[in-house]
Amino acid sequence: MASCFFGYEPFENQYKALFIPLNHMEEACKFFTLGDPTAKEWRTIQGVGYHFPRASVVSINGSIHYLAWDHDDNSASKFKLMSFDLRREKFYHVEAPKTLRDHVSTLINYQGKLGFVCCEKHMEIWVMEDVEKKTKGWSRIFFYEMEGFQKWHISSATRAGEIAFVDDSYLYDDLSCLLYYVISENQSRMLFTMAKYI
Repeated sequence: MASCFFGYEPFENQYKALFIPLNHMEEACKFFTLGDPTAKEWRTIQGVGYHFPRASVVSINGSIHYLAWDHDDNSASKFKLMSFDLRREKFYHVEAPKTLRDHVSTLINYQGKLGFVCCEKHMEIWVMEDVEKKTKGWSRIFFYEMEGFQKWHISSATRAGEIAFVDDSYLYDDLSCLLYYVISENQSRMLFTMAKYI
């Protein structure tokens, strides 16, 4: 098993792919530049050791950001935030709030900034103020103390700053429920869409 992530590197105007083998410390990671006529095969780059990335991933500002299980015996946290710089081809561990490290969260691109949403017991939305420096510059921009968000799957964030939630359990006659939450107005709008299953 392995993880393969895609990202855009704006300086060289290239799309790149990152391949991470799971749970095999002896295997190196691999890297490929899409559309490059000189790139004949995957290149080997520095590995990250025992590693288990989660599905949550965001490509923004020339880096691929993703969550991974924290297997450090000295750490009390469940998760850690990782970043892969597409230009330098290096992995970084990014400092993150305790909410992200201790609870299931979903990474989002929030109006051009790296952010995450956590819906355990209540909803919290955090945004990193300076992605380039990879510092602790996080701000909690939203907190809503209401239960029930756990059943929703966070799909993405729109350019207008709306968080898109999908209720996969709400299925009736091929209908699925889509909820857009507008943070700045503290309002939501719900849509019902046709979902065709094969």
